[in-house]
This record gives sequence, structure tokens and C-alpha cells, in this order.
Amino acid sequence: MKLERNVMIGGQTAKLVRDFLGDASNSDGFYIGLVNDHLLKAWWRTAIEELIEAGKMDRRKRGLCLRKWTWALRNDEICGARLPKVPEFMAPARKLIEALLAHELIHEDSQEGDGRTLNRVTDKGNAVGMKILVRRMGRAKKAAS
Repeated sequence: MKLERNVMIGGQTAKLVRDFLGDASNSDGFYIGLVNDHLLKAWWRTAIEELIEAGKMDRRKRGLCLRKWTWALRNDEICGARLPKVPEFMAPARKLIEALLAHELIHEDSQEGDGRTLNRVTDKGNAVGMKILVRRMGRAKKAAS
């Protein structure tokens, strides 16, 4: 299954879904916390870009600030700029999990003793989560060779 660029799954972009499935397929299962982390990282990237565009943060500190995404939960400012309030991600995370279950990209594996559900990526989800390592050859290049 291939995701188109402009498709939204569970209210999230195809890129976020593909990146999430790629990371989740590298483990023996995942909990909703992994989805929450991916949503936080996506919010963090857009928040940093907005601060840079508004002139509140130096553009040269972008790389440093993007690596410090866990600061959003502990601090009020980064690199001299005040951070916007971190939104709650549990509802969007549940919505994304439900959409991935509906598209059969993941499946529920087991219920833990503390009530958490362990999810696993399906073969279809693995195919979506794969990143292309080699560029496809276009028709013009194919005809020339």
C-alpha cells in the first residue's frame, strides 16, 4: 500500500504516519506512548519553525533546538524564545490508533496487566512504513540507458 502525500489518516499527515510505522516496526510492539511521542515531535518541529519565522529565535540554532524536543515538557523557553503551551496528545493519539486499526496497518496484540494495550505493526503497515532507499528510475533515464 502506498500513501499519497496529501492523504490524512486519523487527522495526521501521511509523512507522520509513515515515520511512525517505520519506527514502530523496529520493535516487538508498541504502546500509545510511542504515538504520543511522534505527535509531540511533529508539534515541536512546527513550533520551532514558527518561532524562527516570527523572528523570536535565531535561525542558526534550528538544529540544536530540534534535537531538544523533550524540553517542551519541562521548560517554558528554549534558546531565548518563550515556548507555546504544549497541547494534549492523548486524544489525537487514540484517534490515530483507531484509524490505523481500521486501515489494518496495525493490530492489537495483547492487554497488559496495567490496562495498556500492546499493538503490533502488520505486514501491510510494514510496507507503508518502509522508506525508499534507492530512487526509482524514470522513463527518460530508462530509455537512455
